[in-house]
Amino acid sequence: MDKRICLLLGGLCAVASVIHAADEGKKPVASAKPGVERCIYKDGEPQGRIFLPAREFNAAVRFAEEELRNHLEAITGKRMELAYRSILPDEPGILLGIRPESEWQGNESAQTFTIEQDPVKRRITITGNTGLAVLYGVYQYLSDLGVRWLAPGDIGTNIPRFADVHIRAGKRSYSPSFDYRCLSLSSTPENHFGGTDIQTAYYDYQLYLLRNRTQFEHNRMRYATRGAFAFNLVHGNGGHGIKARTGLDKADITKQPERFALVTESGVQKRRFDGGQVCFTNRENIQRAIESCVAFFREMERTKGSRCSDLDDLYIVEVSQSDCSGYCECENCAKVAGKGPGGKDRLAWHFWNLVAKALDEKMPGKLIGVISPYMDLTQPPDDVKIEPNIMVITPLVFSWEKAPENKESYPFPKSFAQCVSRIKGAGATVLQSYSYLNFPWSPTPLHILDAAQGFAKLGYRRYHLEAMQRSEYAWPIVWSLAQFTWDSTKDPREYLKEFCREYYGAPYDQDVLWILEDMTRRAYVMERMNYGSCLDTSSMFPDELIKKARDRLVGAVRQSQGRPQARLRRFRDAMEAQFRLAETYRAYCKALNNRTAEDIADFEKRASGLETFWQQNDLKSISTTARTPQVAAQNMLKTDFAHLKPSARKEIDGKGPGDERWMQELFAGSEPPRSLPNLFPLPEIWKFHIDYDNRGIEDGYFRVEHDDSKGWPAVSTWNFPSAQGYDVQIGGYFWYRVKFRAPLFPAGKKVFLRIGALDDSGDVYLNGIKVGSQPPGDWDKSFAMDVTKQIRPGAENVLAVHGYDSGGREGVWRPSALYTD
Repeated sequence: MDKRICLLLGGLCAVASVIHAADEGKKPVASAKPGVERCIYKDGEPQGRIFLPAREFNAAVRFAEEELRNHLEAITGKRMELAYRSILPDEPGILLGIRPESEWQGNESAQTFTIEQDPVKRRITITGNTGLAVLYGVYQYLSDLGVRWLAPGDIGTNIPRFADVHIRAGKRSYSPSFDYRCLSLSSTPENHFGGTDIQTAYYDYQLYLLRNRTQFEHNRMRYATRGAFAFNLVHGNGGHGIKARTGLDKADITKQPERFALVTESGVQKRRFDGGQVCFTNRENIQRAIESCVAFFREMERTKGSRCSDLDDLYIVEVSQSDCSGYCECENCAKVAGKGPGGKDRLAWHFWNLVAKALDEKMPGKLIGVISPYMDLTQPPDDVKIEPNIMVITPLVFSWEKAPENKESYPFPKSFAQCVSRIKGAGATVLQSYSYLNFPWSPTPLHILDAAQGFAKLGYRRYHLEAMQRSEYAWPIVWSLAQFTWDSTKDPREYLKEFCREYYGAPYDQDVLWILEDMTRRAYVMERMNYGSCLDTSSMFPDELIKKARDRLVGAVRQSQGRPQARLRRFRDAMEAQFRLAETYRAYCKALNNRTAEDIADFEKRASGLETFWQQNDLKSISTTARTPQVAAQNMLKTDFAHLKPSARKEIDGKGPGDERWMQELFAGSEPPRSLPNLFPLPEIWKFHIDYDNRGIEDGYFRVEHDDSKGWPAVSTWNFPSAQGYDVQIGGYFWYRVKFRAPLFPAGKKVFLRIGALDDSGDVYLNGIKVGSQPPGDWDKSFAMDVTKQIRPGAENVLAVHGYDSGGREGVWRPSALYTD
């Protein structure tokens, strides 16, 4: 037998053994809700059968009756018989059925279902517009009985025990608030599941998502689920798929270079595959993209009869840009882009509109999907209108940015809210939100729930969560989002409270809620957050919070019992790894600043302790296996403190103002002037300090008189610190200081200071006075400021840079200089 089918049947049978912790080992008891005599189960005995008419027999309905029978048996202790026929007029039982397509097509969602309970006939009827809708109806009915699938696997399932299952008179129809609800793990299962049986673990995860009525994407489907749950499949087609849609292959770059993007990188302009999009105005690229989109939908039509097509109305074909910069600069693309801001947006929308319009002419109503705002794209310029058959996917990359204007636009940063407003104003009617769970080395604050509610208020009907981690502190968020995207009439934070109450039990649910809410409160004072990092973990978990949280979790585990205790222990261990990561990160930054034997030893002890804790508690079995706190500790431990030394990037090492490449670095993002009078290059080597506790402003790091003789090691400003021996995850606030003697500039000339690049953003101080800033998003561009009034010609000057990085590379990493206009 196919192993996938074995897993399917094994998973179904296993449900029967799962019971609520409070009733573990007990016999079925009388219902707690007397007063209605009509029951589908009475004293633990079924009062009818489950009826499955032959014409309704498909994979989804077959799975629905198995789920229904197994769960009812787990509740009552007795299995209900199955009849493969229509129910007779006076026969009691549960009827599962699919409505004729002619009754609902064009008026209702394919996922709509109705539950009707008739005590007189002793009958429950679950009718869906499709087989998948019938399955969703079964899950709704079981949920009404008190069943909860709170986390993957048996430990996450709550099934109550009672002997009487009453039939409550009434009829109600259900439709999802979001038509598309995908909460998929990113990348491949190997990135998230440890141990030898990845197949079973991944099956449990996908079954958990199915039971909470969320869809799967084809390109996320692996192992057992591909065949077992095909009825819940939304066909993915490549994500960042513009190269695939245009048929570009790297090998063709010498044969048809004109189809590839002409891109200037590091001062060199050439046709590129890696690091480039496509030529957006090339006729063959446009035609191939059109043909590819048409072929995709024709294949969907051709295979309609041989596959489950319940979710066909959700299918789109993605023509989104590649996950990089590199927009074509050829003559035709430059003409379309035009001068001034918004050129890259204009160019991309020009291409997408041509493809969408041609597709609509050939196959009316079919959608292409594109991503905006993302990477270099922000919003369509005012002269761009969006074709109605373009679905715009709007990723919330920076989920939080601390700035006064963002408080007004909460739960979105103001820039994101403005982009969405412009996209809707340009004609977009179909939008899909795209949110992220943080990388595994950082928990996700609760504003992701508020953002989901924000999308609902904006009229979104499609929601996608890219879950970058699986962890014990992720399930409260994933479950809450699954419930909210199905029924958005309830605040998602109320779903969160329900999760904690059902999963951990009172009063210990309050301990978990307090931790999640307090770390979220602290996240709001951070500069910004995108995918999470060690510095985010450190910001959310200062020492005082860690101490209180440890005490509460230890007490909760000690005092609880049974299944809630096992769940709390898992949560405690997962959070303890994050607490230790925060402490290790702070110790690492301190060791990098001071370089003392004592500080280095303290850091190494903490990092090694984190590794040991992770292994001894086998956290890989309940957590994502890539980018974990353990991996973060291992990466930090690779730092060779004895041999840290400044080093420039190879491409500019040893160069200076006489070299064209050096000038391109200094003027990154703009054209270097042909002549530059009175150019004075600033020194390459500056002093550097990681401001891990964000005390730099208070302690006066920008002041001339500040003592930087200790705690300020030297680095090259022609390279990232993380390329000079520091771990890539240092991030956060940092400072640079350099002292230099300025030349005597000609009288009457304005003097400018230019910083070659600052990743991500920050402020610049000259002789204790703030002279300029670099905003987020321009991490790879140079910026200049007039320092005529602040410079001290012929004397010593002190330059300080206060920067912030939200993860990844960081710092001043290109040359800086003074010059006159």
